[in-house]
Amino acid sequence: MSTIARGFVRFESDNDGLDRGVRGAKRAMVGLSAGLNIATAAFARLAAAAGVAIGTITLMVQRSRKIIDGNAKLADRLGGTVAGLQRQRHAAAEAGVSADRYNKALERLNIRLGALKTTGVSPASDALDVLGVALEELQGMPIEEKVKLLADAFEKLDSSIAKASAAQDLFGSNGQELVNLLQQGSEAIREAEAEAASLGLGLSRVDARKVEQMNDAWNRLKTAITAFSEEMTVALAPTLEVIFNLLAEMIAWVNNNKAVWIAFGAAVVGIIDDITKSIEWVMRHIADMLRGISILVNALSQFSVYGPTAV
Repeated sequence: MSTIARGFVRFESDNDGLDRGVRGAKRAMVGLSAGLNIATAAFARLAAAAGVAIGTITLMVQRSRKIIDGNAKLADRLGGTVAGLQRQRHAAAEAGVSADRYNKALERLNIRLGALKTTGVSPASDALDVLGVALEELQGMPIEEKVKLLADAFEKLDSSIAKASAAQDLFGSNGQELVNLLQQGSEAIREAEAEAASLGLGLSRVDARKVEQMNDAWNRLKTAITAFSEEMTVALAPTLEVIFNLLAEMIAWVNNNKAVWIAFGAAVVGIIDDITKSIEWVMRHIADMLRGISILVNALSQFSVYGPTAV
């Protein structure tokens, strides 16, 4: 075999090794890609779980801060304690009264007792007479303690009609909903309150004040952000007006010159097609040239082995 032929054989052998290396590299890349896909999917699941957890905690904090703030302000208006109201609402809930309706009933009780004290005229007057409770007995008590004193009086009433009438006179239109709570007496209410306390329910006024301060800070932040956004909007308005007008004109020009864009698109497609055809032509001729070189090498190999034909 000639030196040229041996060179081509060695070249083809080297190409085989190169092909095997390329195939091995491709397999390694496929494995790496699969591993990255698995890791990416796992990270996405972890990120989704973290997002759900953060969202849940955020909603809990948002809801709690509003409730605590509302409880603190309600306790201040009614002359009660935050913890006492929280725990007594638990007792009311067990008797079938929602927190909102119980809050409204207590506010009506406070208003009617206040009117009776200042003017001597109030629907609560008849109710207190029926219950045998003097207004002076209720003075100076936290609102939740007033409820318990009234509950002891309700417990002693025999007539369901009298209970319903007294509850309505004291607590307003939804007072009858409180009959089940009140007719149990103060002892049952205290037991429910103790249960709420054992469950950890009952903020001090100091704790509630911390939440109020946080809400005040949050409101100040929102106000500052609103003011900043308004100032930025005013400052950017002239520039944005120019940009928006330019964009509107550009879009209008495009809409009015669709034929130009269609022609441009067709020209681009034609250029890409010509480039593709040129590349195909070059590749075909390179292949023909390689085949010609291969034939020439084989012919030279035969000439080297057998030599020229004798004359």
